[in-house]
Amino acid sequence: MGLEEVLNPKNIFLALNQAVPPLSKARMFSFSHGLSYYFFKDLYQGSYEILKDQLFTMMNKSEYVFVSSKKVKKEMDSVFLKTDKIVTLPYGIPYDMLASSYDSESISDRVKNSTGNFFLYIGMNHQIKNVQFIVDAFKIFVDTLHFADYKLILVGSDFEEYKDQHKNIINLKQVNRDELKYLLQRSKAYLSASRYESFNLPILEALSQKCPVVALESAVIPELMSYVMNVKTVEEFVEGMKFCAAGRAKKVNLSRLKEEFSWNRYVEKLLSLFRKTS
Repeated sequence: MGLEEVLNPKNIFLALNQAVPPLSKARMFSFSHGLSYYFFKDLYQGSYEILKDQLFTMMNKSEYVFVSSKKVKKEMDSVFLKTDKIVTLPYGIPYDMLASSYDSESISDRVKNSTGNFFLYIGMNHQIKNVQFIVDAFKIFVDTLHFADYKLILVGSDFEEYKDQHKNIINLKQVNRDELKYLLQRSKAYLSASRYESFNLPILEALSQKCPVVALESAVIPELMSYVMNVKTVEEFVEGMKFCAAGRAKKVNLSRLKEEFSWNRYVEKLLSLFRKTS
């Protein structure tokens, strides 16, 4: 990356995931992925020092650093004693999630046969995602006879260690985008218990398909708080699941969601800052 910048210099360099080239004369605009590694360094053994060095290099070289939520901006301000460089720029709803339609022929029997009454989690199997919390809450939930037939579907990684903890836990590992819509539209709720999130795109995707969300407060950015059911304890989490199972979850205001989380707004704000510094 550094050699390319020397041989073919650019006017502007967009540094994704806070990775800036060692040599560049371009104006630097960086995108930070949040500070989970900074606040939970014990969960990032082997990569904490590298990521921290990248963070401080990025802040030193960049004209602007774009972060995905007010939460991350506040954290960055606390680390760097507040700076005008940091700009909040929430992501937009993925374009394929702006509509509810999907190709029914793309839905495999494997996915169809997994449904019924179920809750859904989509993401990595990393300690920061706190998947065991979701599994523990689910086991409490299905211990009630009335909810004994409910399933927990885990998507996005190898979750065999959790599947073995209860017969109603299903690991689909990977699904296509049409199958993702299919699951979100049928799920009683999307569940999230992350210890830290800089944005939490799966929550936004769930809401875009009118899927209710039950989440620990640590998993929800301020911009999404009003759309989801926020809880603090496993007991409240289970109660939220029961609330959604009864069909009593708050309705998603799709028009407001699409206006607030728009890629057009994202690009317009980005371009305005490019022009401001040109």
